[in-house]
Amino acid sequence: FALDAAAEEAMQSLEAGEWAGARFLTVVATGSGDSNVVPVSGFDLRAPDGASVPLAEALDGADLVVLLSAGGDNADAARAIAREASNRRIMTAGLALAEGLSSPQANRVVNGLRPFTSVLVVASDNDFIPAMLTALRA
Repeated sequence: FALDAAAEEAMQSLEAGEWAGARFLTVVATGSGDSNVVPVSGFDLRAPDGASVPLAEALDGADLVVLLSAGGDNADAARAIAREASNRRIMTAGLALAEGLSSPQANRVVNGLRPFTSVLVVASDNDFIPAMLTALRA
């Protein structure tokens, strides 16, 4: 799940790869294509083709959820996704994308993901994303 525009951009480079059933979804604000910050419980999930995907459907059959963030925004969406994953006994991992970020900005991203993940990794280079997903058997 890409939680912000920069995470979505990083994720898009992965979508064409060979993955073991991985699905790539982006969090978008309900009714607003301009806002990068999702209001409380006001989010949709979008597939790469633009189709809306209900959270329950997105988690059906999943054994792992990975939250990608490069901005530290959308804690409400991260919370909702992680809560539903936890209810289904699905592990939630976080990948803080810190490429090009200052130390305070990277800390904001890490702190935005920390409460919602069992595993949290900071990637100083976006090239790390495929390696992480491969290690997680995505």
